[in-house]
Amino acid sequence: MIHQWKRALLKGASGVFERGGRKIPEIDEGQVKELHAKIAG
Repeated sequence: MIHQWKRALLKGASGVFERGGRKIPEIDEGQVKELHAKIAG
């Protein structure tokens, strides 16, 4: 799971420092549900 987060960070980190319009974040609803299930225990 940490590897997935690291890959996501490395893939999107350059966008944080770009000038101009804001980019709409891509949300993977399946992954969000999976993470919420892990947090809930």
